[in-house]
Parts: sequence; C-alpha cells; structure tokens
Amino acid sequence: MKRTSIVITLVSLIIGIAGGYAFSYEETSGLQSEISTLSIDYANLNSSYNELKTNYTLLQSDFSMLTTEFNHLNATYEQLKDDYSMLNESYIELQEAYEQTNYTHILGVYYSPDGECEEKVIEWIGKANHSLHILIYSFTLDSVSDALVNAQNRGIAVKVVFEKSQISQYSEYWKLRNAGVPVRNDTNSKSMHHKVMIVDDAVVLTGSFNWSQNGQKNNNENLVILDDENVASSYSKEFQNIWEDSI
Repeated sequence: MKRTSIVITLVSLIIGIAGGYAFSYEETSGLQSEISTLSIDYANLNSSYNELKTNYTLLQSDFSMLTTEFNHLNATYEQLKDDYSMLNESYIELQEAYEQTNYTHILGVYYSPDGECEEKVIEWIGKANHSLHILIYSFTLDSVSDALVNAQNRGIAVKVVFEKSQISQYSEYWKLRNAGVPVRNDTNSKSMHHKVMIVDDAVVLTGSFNWSQNGQKNNNENLVILDDENVASSYSKEFQNIWEDSI
C-alpha cells in the first residue's frame, strides 16, 4: 500500500512537471509570435519614418528654394515699383510742361455783322489790369475809343498803333491823342493790316474784325479771343517791333 502511494506520487509529479513544461512552451511560443509581429510593425514604422524624413528634407529644400525665389521676385517688384513711381513723376512733369507750352484756351469766337465783336472788345478793355497794346487797321468806333480813354484814366498802360492810310477825320486816332493816350501811326511802306489787342500780355483778341461801323454793321468779320501767354508773348514782340518803328 505504501509502495502504491509512492508510485502515484511520483507519477503525479512527473505529470505536473511535464504539464508545466508544456504550458511554458506554449506561452513562450505566443510571446515569440507577438515579438515577431511587433518587429514587423516596427520595421514598417521605421521605413515610413525614414520615408517621411526624406520627404521632409526634400520639402525643406523646396521651401528654401521657394523662399529664395520669393525674395528675388519681391526685390524685383520693389525695384519695378520704384521705377514706375519715377516714370510716373516724369510723365506728370512732361504732361505739365506740354500743357504749359501747348495749351491754348479759346475764350470765344464771334462774328459780324451785328454780332458781339464790338461788345467783346469793350468788355476786354474793361477787364485789363495793367496793359492794353493795340495794332489796328481801321478804327472809327466811338464806343471803343471811349473805353480806351476810361482804361487810361484808371491807370492802364494803353498804346495804340494805327495804319497811317486809315487816319482820317473819322479816325479815333485824334480823340485818343487828345486824351493823352499814347498813339502812333505805322510808318511801314506796306499796309499794317493787323487787328490785334493784347490784354495784360496774356489774352489776345485777333481776327479780321476792324473797329469800324463797316466792320460791325456791314462786313462779314470774325473775332477770336485766345488765352495763352506764349501766343500773347509772340504778339507782344510783333507789337513792340511795329511800335518802335512807328511815329
């Protein structure tokens, strides 16, 4: 009986040891499988990481290149902006210069017979601030000579050159001279056919209109009023040349 008990105990011990080995082997095998799976996952993750790292490096390089290109383009833009600003300033200066040298403002165009020619001549005599220089072929309108005398009396420097062949008993030459207005008759051997009044060296009244009853009532005449200092300067030189050559 005792022997049987010992045998049973030994068999139980052997079975226990064998079972323990069997359990340990199965556990180890499971762990090794998990380790293998984790190793594969790690390898995949490591590969993805290296790929991302490579892509990041490439992106960094591209970003650096784009930054350099942007800075270059921005510098070019700023230079072009400065160039445009300078060109725009030059354009404005040229435009202003062009307008100053070429700008002629036509203040009015008038016609006779029975137009406004006489009235406009008198109106502009009244607008004068410092000077009235006149070259006139035929001048017999009392209304215009009265306006000139009034201008002289209010301090306007009035000078009138007449065509000598037109100084008759009807000419306003005598009234103006007697009123103290500086008048001269043209001594040119040819007719002085100008019909010009220069107001303040700035505005010019010119055209075919003679300051006469025929010019106002009977003839087809014209009067143009120009606001242009360059034109006025040219007419002033012509006036001065004729004035100096007249008596």
